[in-house]
Amino acid sequence: MNKNKVLIVEDESIIAMELQQKLNLWGYPDPVAVASGEKALEICAKIKPDIVLVDIKLQGKLDGIETVHEIKKISDIPVIYITSFLNKDITNKAIETRPYSYLMKPLNMDELKINIDLALERHKHLEKVMFQTKNQTTEDIYTFISSFILPLTINIPIYKRNEYLLKFTDQLKGKYKTEFRKEVKKLTEKYGKDGDDIRFESCGYLVSLASFLNRIGFYHEIINKGHLHYMITSKCPWKLEKSQDNFLCLICQLILKESIKWSKIHCSVNHNSSMLNGYENCVFEFNFD
Repeated sequence: MNKNKVLIVEDESIIAMELQQKLNLWGYPDPVAVASGEKALEICAKIKPDIVLVDIKLQGKLDGIETVHEIKKISDIPVIYITSFLNKDITNKAIETRPYSYLMKPLNMDELKINIDLALERHKHLEKVMFQTKNQTTEDIYTFISSFILPLTINIPIYKRNEYLLKFTDQLKGKYKTEFRKEVKKLTEKYGKDGDDIRFESCGYLVSLASFLNRIGFYHEIINKGHLHYMITSKCPWKLEKSQDNFLCLICQLILKESIKWSKIHCSVNHNSSMLNGYENCVFEFNFD
């Protein structure tokens, strides 16, 4: 029997009951269903669920997005939106809360089950990585990358900076390519029997990338939205450097580009916003199409 506790926040009673029945069949014990954000916050404080499924339209004063904002203040619980809203403004607001997925009604139950299982596995894996990070020796990725930071933050000619970036790329590849590829392969196989399935391949890659970046001092949340995935940075070790030309961002972009090459995955990535440009978060958009 699965010991993970699931909270359903859904104002349509028929849908809530169907979800409870499905979750029971999938081995999740006694999922709790509530119809309002206020009640959801009470339940979160009492039972501390392991994952929350939440609609955007709810009973009471709080909508689903506001409810998730409040839940995140209590605990960093994985959240999956289940909704009929496809409005761009609403989905952008939802993405800001760093959910795991944004699934549209009518729900595909197989897709929902996969997303729940992957969200819980990913959360468990990242918690383990965060714990290990606190206990790592100083000879680690952070030390390696930090050795490049000082030269990049001082006023040196562009051609010298390019030399540093080329050196960084070569050494990054030499030290971490094999390790990274093994981690992606292991997680891809763990998340699904069919290693060629893009859902499992992309998840294995993104969890490996988030773990890698967490070891540097970043903190990332991954959001799934169809074939698009968003990685949102809420903590950046270089945010306080106040670099005049945002040159430090190139380090992140190089890591992303190199990691895609290493994993041999078909993916494009866009850097939608940067903390060094005054935004609250860095947002990277991955397109696995």
